[in-house]
Amino acid sequence: MQLLEHFEKRLQEALNLFDNGDYAGRPGVIVAIGAAVEFILGIDRLKKQGLARPLALTMAALNDLDVGKTPPLLRPTNYGNRPPDTLAVQSIRIYAAWTLDWLMRLGLRKSDAALQVASTLEDANFPFGQRRGSPQKTIASWRDRLKQKKAGPYEASLWRELLAEEPASSPTADTAAIRRDLLTRLGHIARAVRADISN
Repeated sequence: MQLLEHFEKRLQEALNLFDNGDYAGRPGVIVAIGAAVEFILGIDRLKKQGLARPLALTMAALNDLDVGKTPPLLRPTNYGNRPPDTLAVQSIRIYAAWTLDWLMRLGLRKSDAALQVASTLEDANFPFGQRRGSPQKTIASWRDRLKQKKAGPYEASLWRELLAEEPASSPTADTAAIRRDLLTRLGHIARAVRADISN
């Protein structure tokens, strides 16, 4: 019981550091991992199996970042000529593709719907990246890629979840109002993500 209480106290310290500390909350993550390592080492059955080793190595790797080293464990995978997109950016692209899909279901031609989605993302200063072609063609390609099941596991999972949803609107809303709600919601989410990746 004493071990569990100590674990809880350490996690509370970690959460405070994570919420209020520097370096994007990294010190809090290190303390949380350290707390988990201490907990495992405090139980002989777990300690003898070496179950703390992956966490201990992760904690050491995070500490290396504080002295300017990037250990192999935390080195990003190289994806051709450009770094991979963050999950937040991927999420917005999938949400934009879902918005495009719904605008088409609500009667807009693909090109017109893609133009409206592109304008919404541009107003939110959302980065399209270095891609060939117009923004609307880029957005159309996001939807096509998802529908053709060429996306990665995370993108495919989120796309399936979104396909099960319907636009959140008043039951009495007309088609034009639902379209506006879809685009407004996309704009709000894109601005929030843009603000987050700019910090």
